[in-house]
Amino acid sequence: MENKQPNYQFADLLTEAIYTIKRKEGKKISVIQDEITFALGRDKGNPLEYWRKGNVPTSQKEFAQLLSSLMRRGDLSRDWLGKIWRCTDFSGFDEFANQLLADRSKLEGLPQQPFATFIGRESLSNKLYHALTNEEGNQLIGIDGMGGIGKTALTHSVVARSLSEGHFDDVIWISDGPQQSFGLTANGQGSTYSLDYMLNTIGSTLGLLTFAELKEKEKIGRIRTLLKSKKMVIILDNLERAVDLDHDALSKLSYLVGLSQPSKF
Repeated sequence: MENKQPNYQFADLLTEAIYTIKRKEGKKISVIQDEITFALGRDKGNPLEYWRKGNVPTSQKEFAQLLSSLMRRGDLSRDWLGKIWRCTDFSGFDEFANQLLADRSKLEGLPQQPFATFIGRESLSNKLYHALTNEEGNQLIGIDGMGGIGKTALTHSVVARSLSEGHFDDVIWISDGPQQSFGLTANGQGSTYSLDYMLNTIGSTLGLLTFAELKEKEKIGRIRTLLKSKKMVIILDNLERAVDLDHDALSKLSYLVGLSQPSKF
């Protein structure tokens, strides 16, 4: 498909999306465009400036990749997606939009992405991806290392990829970090990975009503049943920052893991 005349509606919609990302992330336009270009797999040139002049992408695959990146980072609506798609002659909008929005729904359980574009560490990323998605592999996977070296970023990247590719039905992310106030007691003092808190968090996320009132053994039984029927990935993040870590709780949770195939922790 060739566009001899600039499509100014396409240009306006693309610019609107980029400025929405700018307001959301606080980055310069040039940085956002470079990041999106890199995500498209281009190692040189900047097609965003060319496209923002109304030149519609000629590759449907690259156009779909562009829209996926813009939708994810700008939290844009289906209405915007429909308008910019209609600026092209490409077919298959409903199928693309339904899949894209379904994938975005899966990712809602993830905390805010701690990076703009995850680069480097390809070998480690692939190793974790295969460990996580291998149905015959371990159900309990640990990532060890001092705080601040990128364990959360690595995990976020791999889990998001696994969800988008349909390897899991959903994610439960439990964190003792700044993004989530995990493990706080009723008066807000202290923080701990108590078994009761972890079970209640998992149970409530799975939609179990009046779950907190059950006894520990009943909670484990009900969660085990659900985790065997739904393929979930459960993340315990920032264990190295936990205060008064309850090792007995982690032992019991490990026991639950062993009974919860195909879900993984």
